[in-house]
Amino acid sequence: MTDNERLTKVISWSGLTENAFSLAIGYKRGQSIYNILKNRRPLTRSIATKICKKFPQINPIWLLIGEGDMLNNSVHALSVVPGTINDHQKGIPY
Repeated sequence: MTDNERLTKVISWSGLTENAFSLAIGYKRGQSIYNILKNRRPLTRSIATKICKKFPQINPIWLLIGEGDMLNNSVHALSVVPGTINDHQKGIPY
């Protein structure tokens, strides 16, 4: 599953429009989200962190690299920080 497919799934799950989703995670405009959805930019750790802070039910590892389930088995604050996974090996952009 690609970055834009995972992000589309999260936005759909949230029940928000793309623009409302962008506002909910702290962007004044939806351009960053739009660029991911249109495959112009990768989903970065920074954006994933914003999403997971607003929606802690979302599994950050799944959001970034597609491994595991979209939703955490238990809701807890899991930060997307360097060292959480082998960043260089997985090719996660900052």
